[in-house]
Amino acid sequence: MSTSSASEHTHPRIAIVGGGLAGLSLLLTLHKRGIPATVYERDVHRNSRGRLGGNLDLEWTTGQRALRENGLEDAFRMHSHHEADVIRICGKAGVPLLEHGGSDPKDESLKDSRPEINRRVLRGLLLDAIPEDSVK
Repeated sequence: MSTSSASEHTHPRIAIVGGGLAGLSLLLTLHKRGIPATVYERDVHRNSRGRLGGNLDLEWTTGQRALRENGLEDAFRMHSHHEADVIRICGKAGVPLLEHGGSDPKDESLKDSRPEINRRVLRGLLLDAIPEDSVK
């Protein structure tokens, strides 16, 4: 006869195999909803492959939504930037001849922009928001 607790029967055992930032986002989403899960990742520690990758553009309805719904909107705002929102063609002297796009830095709304965040920084934000023992 099994002596398992009632909580073991209310949720399935969920394993997320890899997935990088998406796997960590899924783990955070499940964790915030009280569903236990474990990510199995090849990276040994948080600084593995720290030099690889670059910036990611996150849109309001996708990447930003996942962060908002999991309580990381303020952290995202603090670490994101808008440098890639503008296309500028300059002359020899560096004087802009044509400029297109860009958002007013005073604009608090992120809905119509695609701010960038460094992949390593985003990974750190996600790792800090989940239980340490949930990544193997």
